[in-house]
Amino acid sequence: MPIRAWLFALAIAPIDRDYQQIAAHFPPPVFAFAGLTCRLDLVGHDVARRATIIEITAEPGAGAPAHISRGEDKYFRVLRGRFLFHVDGVSRLLTAGAVVSVARGSVHAFANVDSGPSALLLVSTPAGQDRFFEQLAALAEPQTLEGVLDVCARNGQELVF
Repeated sequence: MPIRAWLFALAIAPIDRDYQQIAAHFPPPVFAFAGLTCRLDLVGHDVARRATIIEITAEPGAGAPAHISRGEDKYFRVLRGRFLFHVDGVSRLLTAGAVVSVARGSVHAFANVDSGPSALLLVSTPAGQDRFFEQLAALAEPQTLEGVLDVCARNGQELVF
């Protein structure tokens, strides 16, 4: 096992134990918006704000536009399909099993480039992405740029144009 994958597994092991106990009693919330379906597998208030774990299913062409996350580091693992990731000017095509890390303050984006739905797992530390996704999903469809920018500002996210 590569050292990065081993460290990733080691870092989330305590979180995974907590998640198993929580998931047995409460079904995870699911939010859908902009071609994404987000299942919040682990939310911050469940584990003392240590992390958020979200399974994201993206329709073809859907993803996240270029943005900066000011308050958290993110780790993505592709579960199925293909995603094109852009991190600080470097583009990578990722397939099932691939992992990419995004440090806080990095410009990043991703899109499903497969012909069908693709899925990835997002681990965000510390927690907070759960609130961000919940607030995005609460916006009326079609989402307005003004509404998205407001949610971003309240959650330490900045769109990059």
